[in-house]
Amino acid sequence: MKLLIYSHFFAPSIGGVETIVLSLARGLAEVRNEKGLAEFDVTLATQTPAGSHDDSSLPFRVFRGPRLVKLLELVRESDVVHVAGPALAPLLLSYILRKPLIVEHHGYQATFRTASCFIIRRGRMSRSI
Repeated sequence: MKLLIYSHFFAPSIGGVETIVLSLARGLAEVRNEKGLAEFDVTLATQTPAGSHDDSSLPFRVFRGPRLVKLLELVRESDVVHVAGPALAPLLLSYILRKPLIVEHHGYQATFRTASCFIIRRGRMSRSI
């Protein structure tokens, strides 16, 4: 499965979102089936510059500062899009291209008081607590 994870913040920036996204991407990239083949082909897109961080040491691809055209290409190539926090461009592109979308919230400022995750499938939105 081709998974695109979009997080506005990522390493080398330090914080909770960055830590969770790195752990999720690394963990999914390392999942293997009974034949030893990778279950997920993980790509991460972020607006955080690399600075001194070595992306080549990660078990997944990282695209930093993708423009809208590149983000459109990444969404189109993916089977599922996971957005860590509210980010308008990947949300709209996923919706328009009818890609399964997972929105992970790290704060409740942009969502309902009791919801921590929304799953959008083929234009319908459901809430998971």
